[in-house]
Amino acid sequence: MTDQTQTADLPLFYNEVQALDVNRHANLGINPTARTYRFAKDDNAIAINASEFERASKSYPIVFIGQDKMLPVAIFGLKAKGGNLFISSDGTWNEDTYIPEYARRYPFIFAQVPGGKDMALCVDMSDEVVQQNAQEPFFNGQEASTLTKRAMEFCKVFHEQLIATENMTKFLNEHGLLTTRKAEMAAPNGQVVPVAEFFAVDEERFDNLDDDVLAEMKRRKYLRPICAHLASLTNFERIVNRLGGIQALAQPAS
Repeated sequence: MTDQTQTADLPLFYNEVQALDVNRHANLGINPTARTYRFAKDDNAIAINASEFERASKSYPIVFIGQDKMLPVAIFGLKAKGGNLFISSDGTWNEDTYIPEYARRYPFIFAQVPGGKDMALCVDMSDEVVQQNAQEPFFNGQEASTLTKRAMEFCKVFHEQLIATENMTKFLNEHGLLTTRKAEMAAPNGQVVPVAEFFAVDEERFDNLDDDVLAEMKRRKYLRPICAHLASLTNFERIVNRLGGIQALAQPAS
């Protein structure tokens, strides 16, 4: 592994990404008791893989966003209000809700090192749980520790699922199944309040797919994620309720 540091064009949450190297990080590791989700508290959406749709759909709306490259995200709050409504002030993620793999893999990430073609297990060294002489070291002598091996496997699987999700999204887009949608709520005064705008699977087009396309989607195992995505859209009401109801969004201007 290299000792290069990546500081530009980093994904959400990551600030100081370094490929793990035994010569550079021999005395470093993670203190799991220090882990909180404060790093995610200011973001109202996180990318999510299709393999997670069914579990995540019980807690959050799952929608598609983007223009040149569309991707699915789980929604945790409203843009106008900001932040993740499922993370408490002490950084605890609500125990009765699903925590996406994107957040659970942090501070690890499987990434291409700058100036090279190889993928490596990297760590965000700015994360609060990365410490000297930690409870769980990155290395035992010259060998990767159990922690590092588990993280490598988790991140490799995540990366594979990410590619599969990108392929699914591309397939949906190519077959005209993604369309612009708006989430709206009715305030007590009868006013319709816009909550979010996003892309979602068009149910009418989905219901009227050609048999060949439907068979191909079944073969690729896209049907269950799509159904979970569509069912999850009712969770926008749950988001609004966590903000104290639609009344909070419909106050008359002063």
